[in-house]
Amino acid sequence: MPTLIVVVVAWLMLVVQGAVGGWFGEWLVPQLAISVVVFLGLERTMVAGGVALLMLMWPVEWLVGGVGGIYSLGLVAVFFMMQLFRGRVQGSWGLSRGIVAGLATLVHSLVMLLVLTLSESGERVMASIAWQMWTSCVATALATLVVGRVLGRLDRLMDPRRGRNVLEFRS
Repeated sequence: MPTLIVVVVAWLMLVVQGAVGGWFGEWLVPQLAISVVVFLGLERTMVAGGVALLMLMWPVEWLVGGVGGIYSLGLVAVFFMMQLFRGRVQGSWGLSRGIVAGLATLVHSLVMLLVLTLSESGERVMASIAWQMWTSCVATALATLVVGRVLGRLDRLMDPRRGRNVLEFRS
């Protein structure tokens, strides 16, 4: 799937995350930005995934209720971690990729906590991150299975070389 389409679909997911987070509270809502970054890290090369991640950084800062700049730094750390796992995790979006997404959520939270500790920020923000990272880990792991399947399906629709020939026109 072209990078622009991935970015547009990710923007829509982030808007939905912001709306649902406003209704139900942030602690119940999965971190869809992390789910998209897990997809980019596991399914794209370093350059293609990096370009998509770069195009997502500005909207992520607007649409996600995280600490400005630090949330994005955590996403970059998750992307590099996923590049290390690329090709070493099961190919389909099953249990192992859900576990990897849960671990990625924990890494993201720990990176944010480390940066906030080093910058001597307020302890209320750090306590909030530490408290929410466990429920976010489970919610994001489950959501990543859905996000990965949806984006994988769009991949197969847009690029027949990656799977079934769905939109192929035969004469």
